[in-house]
Amino acid sequence: GGLWEDDEKKDKPVYRQQIIEHVKKPVTQTIFDVKWVPLSARVVACGNYPRNTGCLLIYQLNHGELDLKAEIEKPAPFKCMTFNHSHAETRTLATGNFVGELQLWDLERTDAPVFQTKAHKTIINGIDGA
Repeated sequence: GGLWEDDEKKDKPVYRQQIIEHVKKPVTQTIFDVKWVPLSARVVACGNYPRNTGCLLIYQLNHGELDLKAEIEKPAPFKCMTFNHSHAETRTLATGNFVGELQLWDLERTDAPVFQTKAHKTIINGIDGA
């Protein structure tokens, strides 16, 4: 019984999934999703401000610290995002927001999405990019 079915497995390690905390960062926004930016030491977080507007926060991992590189505010709160729809080199971000808009963003030029469509009548809760 227990963790081992038979004695020969006693010498083999048990592998379990782990969550490793690299950095802890307090924020004043409500964050709904965080993703690593492909091929980089950056992460992007999405969510909303207390005034019910959307936020995209881009951080750079730098010697164990998260440095805020960009803070973008948009009219509608963001709920979800993915990079899975594009090649790692292009790194466009797909987001779903609370008013049903699917948007694609170039993280180097965030003044307006490179693509936008009304995908749902209300909130987009999840996006996988496949």
